[in-house]
Amino acid sequence: LATLFHEGATGLKKNPERAFKLYQAAAKQGHTEAQNWLGYCYQHGLGVKQDDKAAVEWYQKAADGKLAIAENNLGLMYLGAKGVDQDYRKAFDLFERSANQGYDWGMNNLGGLYEKGWGTEQDLAKALFLYKQAAAKGNEAAAKSEKRLEPQVIQAGGAPAAVEPTSAKPDQPGVTTTPQPNVAKPASSDSSTSPPPLSAANPLDAKPQEQPAAEATPAPAPAPEKKIQS
Repeated sequence: LATLFHEGATGLKKNPERAFKLYQAAAKQGHTEAQNWLGYCYQHGLGVKQDDKAAVEWYQKAADGKLAIAENNLGLMYLGAKGVDQDYRKAFDLFERSANQGYDWGMNNLGGLYEKGWGTEQDLAKALFLYKQAAAKGNEAAAKSEKRLEPQVIQAGGAPAAVEPTSAKPDQPGVTTTPQPNVAKPASSDSSTSPPPLSAANPLDAKPQEQPAAEATPAPAPAPEKKIQS
């Protein structure tokens, strides 16, 4: 019902305020997908005053529930310093958790960090591998990054390196536990030749997808997906 008010439907006008209240009610009951939606509403000011800190709070709750999309969204907040201090290492860990669950945007964004060397050591082969994995799931941004990066890796004599997932149970995405200092943003001296920086401010957001009508729970799946422009 909340999604119908959010998106609108035949004979039903969009009502962001009503949708927000419905998401909020479900989120307070511990529904992880509603928590993710609520974070989306706060981040984009849909039915409520825009509030990045509140968005982070609800994305965190959903990420604590191991929702891959929320882990990706929270990673983007840390990446773009929205509602939290910028922390590339935390962004890396969250993208890794999301990617380990097979979420294409988590894979794509993790690949971006490997390519840039933010929050981890730069590894173009791993970046290419992740782009390929995300592209195989239909992620168009990853496919473009794959096409752009592959010649560089081949020229350097490398090959896409598989990224070993951290040990975890199926319902417990792996998390890198070795503490590492935040990685400073690379100098901008080569900005004319390097891909644009990853950005949580990228306007290419994808709305959460609705579950098929046949499903009993009308909870949305993805929420604000931020594309990495390369």
